[in-house]
Amino acid sequence: MIIEIINESEFSFQRDGDWLKAGEFKSDKAALIPAKSQTNVEISPSAVEGVSGVAWWVDVNAGRSVYLSMALTKMPRLGKPTFLCFAGLPPANLKTQLSSAAKLESGDAFTPGTGCEWVGTDEGVRVRILPELDEFAPPTAADLCVKEKKRRTQKI
Repeated sequence: MIIEIINESEFSFQRDGDWLKAGEFKSDKAALIPAKSQTNVEISPSAVEGVSGVAWWVDVNAGRSVYLSMALTKMPRLGKPTFLCFAGLPPANLKTQLSSAAKLESGDAFTPGTGCEWVGTDEGVRVRILPELDEFAPPTAADLCVKEKKRRTQKI
């Protein structure tokens, strides 16, 4: 499965991890997805099971606060491939997104408002990372204290 990535953002991404139930990366796992560029990522299927799993990349120039996350399947015996992508903010749980990924046929286009859009191709999928991406800011102790204070005052 070939994932053609058109990165229109100012961020360069480096693979941070993956969880593949089937298949393996054929392309170099350490390769960057440079800003303002086009890159191909290839995942080769296992002999019987095809490709199934998730992978994520993080930016290298903004303190690892911008993510590129994908969930995908291409199982020969189970019908149509599926794909889901997030750029900017990561999903709460990428593994659970695998079961809700949309079916993908060649020519099908998706623009779900998650920082990227994609279209099915004969070889896999073409992903466009949008120019403007949200950055992840984990909650601080101060944020949690404010939230707890609000919760307590609502009970009174």
